[in-house]
Amino acid sequence: MARFTFRLQPVLEHKQRLEDAAQIELSRCWEAQRREEAALNEYAEAEAGAIRELERQRFTGRLDIEALQLGLRYLDILKAQIQRQTQVVQRVQRQTEAKRQELVGYMQERKMLEKLRQRQLGVFTVEQNRLEAREVDELVVMRFGYAQGQGARGKGQEARGKRQRREVRGD
Repeated sequence: MARFTFRLQPVLEHKQRLEDAAQIELSRCWEAQRREEAALNEYAEAEAGAIRELERQRFTGRLDIEALQLGLRYLDILKAQIQRQTQVVQRVQRQTEAKRQELVGYMQERKMLEKLRQRQLGVFTVEQNRLEAREVDELVVMRFGYAQGQGARGKGQEARGKRQRREVRGD
């Protein structure tokens, strides 16, 4: 029986390798995005803590102008860091989305080739079954013909034997 070979198998394997590499790259992007978002959350928590501290100092009754100015400068620095970090998070999110789209493209190409392979395998299987059925039919015809020939010879020999016996007996 013939073996099925998919002519585009090297292309399919290459697409699989590209997809695997894209999955690894996407997981790295997700990890980077997670780290950047965690840093943004830390800045936001630090800002909230600084605001609480300034509110606490304001309501304690004792107003220290230097501490207040220092606290406000710290808040300004935190707001600038939060703004920069927000931009970093947005950039990383765009990169992650681009990698995800790339991965989706590779997956679609691979799946398309796999479907083509399955269709070709189905056509090949049907053709092989048809050829096998034809061979079986030929064998059956040959055996039937051989059996018919053997039966005819056997009957002919049997008839000749009866004739010879009759001749010998004189019938």
